[in-house]
Amino acid sequence: MVRLGAWVEGMDADPSVLDRYAEQLGVPMDIAGIFRGPDDDWPYPGDVELGEGRTLLVSWHLDEKADMAGWAAGDQDGWLREAAARIQGHGGPVVLRPWAEMNGDWVGFQPTPRGAAPRPRGGTYEEFIGAWRHVVETVRSCGVTNVKWAFNPTADTYPQTTPRRGPLPG
Repeated sequence: MVRLGAWVEGMDADPSVLDRYAEQLGVPMDIAGIFRGPDDDWPYPGDVELGEGRTLLVSWHLDEKADMAGWAAGDQDGWLREAAARIQGHGGPVVLRPWAEMNGDWVGFQPTPRGAAPRPRGGTYEEFIGAWRHVVETVRSCGVTNVKWAFNPTADTYPQTTPRRGPLPG
């Protein structure tokens, strides 16, 4: 089954923008792509409407809370448990993609090979894998049942990008 989704400018403030976009295309939007950061108290009220009959696909930018070693060590577990409760309270299906496009050189959380100069909020491949797994395990341990996880590197490949297989969390 192929499911179509999108992020459309203005849909956070007015979820009907996504519906109008779907009407223009003549196909339903099964997925609402949204971007949330660590200081966003989401799901927003509009996320409930965006998620009605859809899956919320969340690019979850966690980089401002801690670096990869800090996430892996559990430095943000209290905050993460609060976020997990809000996500569970949303009730609808959610796909979380933490650190989306993490292998791009335009993000400060890009993992780098051991011995390479680290990015400001990045770490080694091993630290990224540890952080990613810790976030998933912590959310799951809170009994959150409406979340699936997406490892989402960029498909761009040039010398400054991290190879996709390097930090694959499994």
